[in-house]
Order: sequence, then C-alpha cells, then structure tokens
Amino acid sequence: MMPTGYTYLYTTIVVTMFVLLPMARMHVVAAAFGGGRSSSSTSTTIGTGAAAASAAHATTSTALCAEQVCALGMGCFWKPSETMLSVDGVVSTMAGYSGKAGATKPPSYSDVCASRDWVEAVRVTYEDDIITYPELLDAYFEAQEAKLGSRQYAPIIFAAGEEQMVESQTWLTKAREEQRA
Repeated sequence: MMPTGYTYLYTTIVVTMFVLLPMARMHVVAAAFGGGRSSSSTSTTIGTGAAAASAAHATTSTALCAEQVCALGMGCFWKPSETMLSVDGVVSTMAGYSGKAGATKPPSYSDVCASRDWVEAVRVTYEDDIITYPELLDAYFEAQEAKLGSRQYAPIIFAAGEEQMVESQTWLTKAREEQRA
C-alpha cells in the first residue's frame, strides 16, 4: 500500500504507472559519473568546460544560469543517471532514494527494497534556457528502465513545485494521446 498523498496516474505508453509528487527529500547514495559535466554539487575537482563552471558554482554559489531541479524514478538509478547526464542542458545528476516525505533519517538499502515508501531516483539539475521541463520529461521517458509492479524501480516523476506538477500532468496527458493515435 502506497503512503497517503500519492496520486496514481496509469498510462498505456509502456503499460506502467506514473506517480506525480511534490519533490521529497533526496537521500544521495552516490554521484560519480563523468561525461564532462559535474555529477555532484559538492565536487571540488576543477577542470575545464561545464565541469569547471559547475565546480566553481558549487564553491562560490554564484548563479551561472537559470537552473531547475527535479527527481525522476526510472528504474535502477545508475544507467538512467548517466544517460540523463548526457542530455544537452542537464548540468548534473545524483543517484539516490526519494519518496517518504518527512523522513528523519536516510533509508537503508533494505528499507528501499522492503518498503513501498522509497524509490531509486535520479535528481536532475538542468538549465531551463537550454532544455524545457517537457523536453526533459521526453528524455526521461526514453531513458527509463522501470519495472512494472516494482516500487523500488517504479517510474515516478517527483515534481518540484506546483508548476512542474501541472507541466508533468500536461506532458503525461499529451503522451497518452500520442500513444493512442
């Protein structure tokens, strides 16, 4: 049984379930991906290009661009995290667990496997002047490796605020209509 407050939206796109939630606390388990971009906002390695800019941003807290964030459940988080990092406009990704709002301690792997309160997710930071949120959702749909009936690997969009919630619902409705056509 899912915790209260979850909204269920079923789709025929990949015969699976999407759940839209306000973004919950993200518990990071690892963030070690390459590709020329920073994979962690706490990176201290200074290089060239986007990685250097992101590292400088993490060090100085200077705004580089209009960055937005969302979390996406799309199967085991390792490959989707790396895949999303390759999307133009994505600044960084972090693999972790998301779900249970109000949690006071990070979940263990056993908590994620045994309960229905947590899902493996990828936190995506992106530049909304390069990629729109709906375009990011298109990339998410292509990258996901979710498993039907598995809460741990469930396809879930954790919207960061009301605007993303509305855009997510609009995107899902459009995707369903395109699938039926």
